[in-house]
Amino acid sequence: NLPIIFHIDHLSNKGKNNFLCHWHETIELLFFIKGEAIVRCNSFEYSVKKGDLIVVNSNELHQGLCVSESVDYYCIIFDTSLFQSRYVDVCEAKYINPISQNRILFKNKVENNKEVAKYINEFVKEYNKKEIGYEMAIKAALYQLLVLLLRSHVQVVLTSREYDSRINNLDRFNSILEYIDNHYNEKITIDQLC
Repeated sequence: NLPIIFHIDHLSNKGKNNFLCHWHETIELLFFIKGEAIVRCNSFEYSVKKGDLIVVNSNELHQGLCVSESVDYYCIIFDTSLFQSRYVDVCEAKYINPISQNRILFKNKVENNKEVAKYINEFVKEYNKKEIGYEMAIKAALYQLLVLLLRSHVQVVLTSREYDSRINNLDRFNSILEYIDNHYNEKITIDQLC
C-alpha cells in the first residue's frame, strides 16, 4: 500500500544499454552504484558516475545510456501522495503540495553527496530487510532526502503562470508521444506529428 516502486537496474554494452525516453507524474530517483552513464532530463544532458543522484521531477522527459562497460543504479519512483494525510499541515502546504504540483523543481543532478548516499542506502537497507516498521523507515528516509533536496538542491520555484505554461507544453507533447506509441510500426512524418 505504499506508492513506491524500487528496483536495481543494470545496463551494459553487451545487452540492454539504455532506457528509452519517457515521463510520468511521479518523482524518480536514480542513484548510481557502478559505472558511468549519460542521463537526459528534458533538454539537459548529465554525465553520471558512482555516487551521483539524478532527480527526475514529475512530468520530465528522461532517458539514459550506459557509456562504460556496465552501469548499475537504484531506481526509486514515488508519488508525493505518500507524504499527504487527511489533515493538511504546514509541511504539506508549504512543501509537499508545491512539489506535487511541479511548482518546486529540484536540480536534476546531485554529485557524490555523502548525505544523499546515507539516506538512499538507509532506504535500500530497510526496503530489502522488510523488518517490522520498515514502511515507516523508508518513508522517513525519503522525507530526510526531500529535506536535503529542499535545502540545497532546488532548481526553481515556479509561479502559477509558469506552472500553467509547463503543463500546457506537457499536454502538447503527451499527444505526440501517444501518437508515436500507437503508430510506431508505421512511417511517421514530422507533418503528422505537428
